[in-house]
Amino acid sequence: MDELLELDMLPPFHAEDWIACGKTFLAKELPLSVLLAKQELLDILTKHLTHFPSPNVNISDFTKISFPPYFKTEIILTKPKGWFSYDMPQTDLECLTSRPIPPNEFLVKLEEALGQAWFDGARSIVDPRYNDGIDRLPFWILGFWKKMVAIIEKQDLWKRSCCWVEVELQKSKDEELAKKLRDTRSVICDMEWDSQLKYQRGAVTKSHLCSFLSSAWLNDEHIDMMMEHIAQRVNTASQHATKVIVAPLSFAREIENLARQKITSFTHQKTPLLCRYEARIKEGVKKIYFPLNIQQQHWIAGFVDFEARTIGY
Repeated sequence: MDELLELDMLPPFHAEDWIACGKTFLAKELPLSVLLAKQELLDILTKHLTHFPSPNVNISDFTKISFPPYFKTEIILTKPKGWFSYDMPQTDLECLTSRPIPPNEFLVKLEEALGQAWFDGARSIVDPRYNDGIDRLPFWILGFWKKMVAIIEKQDLWKRSCCWVEVELQKSKDEELAKKLRDTRSVICDMEWDSQLKYQRGAVTKSHLCSFLSSAWLNDEHIDMMMEHIAQRVNTASQHATKVIVAPLSFAREIENLARQKITSFTHQKTPLLCRYEARIKEGVKKIYFPLNIQQQHWIAGFVDFEARTIGY
């Protein structure tokens, strides 16, 4: 509640104090009210949100949806600065549903240039690839493009995952494995493509599951989801609930960071995370299990056994 009150108490943003005043856009040196005003430029108008599929659409239907063309390797020769205009936006945006979206690498550069262009007085975005650049698009089209790219990339991941299941099923000579693959195929057809998962306080969605159906590298979110799932199972087993901890990646990384900094004194102020684990251990925890990454190539499980006074993996 305090944080909300602080935001409400922010001084209002007055465009006449910042726009076309010869000021330099340096995010680290600007008031929060200015940064929030800049972020609002990218907010997509509600009526155009209908172009995005609901995260609750099932994967089978989601993979069949047609989106604007997107070529991530497209080369754009125009500099980002040339994509801004002092004219007011006036183009019918429905035409954008059939135009190719600029590659994400260029969209990042365009967003980086937006702040200064806005300060200089620009009021719209130009796409010089079409109509000799006469179209004038609102700033929020950048947010539209970025959101659309993220969805297209997730669609591609789900298509790859579905294909991976089919290929593995055709290769499988083990009937038990084949049955599990058929069950998986059935589940993902009806599963929602991007609805919220219960893990990490809802910060991850079902699109994160794509990597489990592939040979792709598992990232931090995948490992923490697995650790949270195992921890929940441990906590429901009465014989382990108070004696075993399954820790997320933050546990080992905190130790690594402290070792790198050669910090040997631990306090609630300097090392709050480890102090919380210390309190649990003093309550009777016998073992801690945690994930470890080996040279960015392999995941293993580490453990500390306090009764046996051993550390291993």
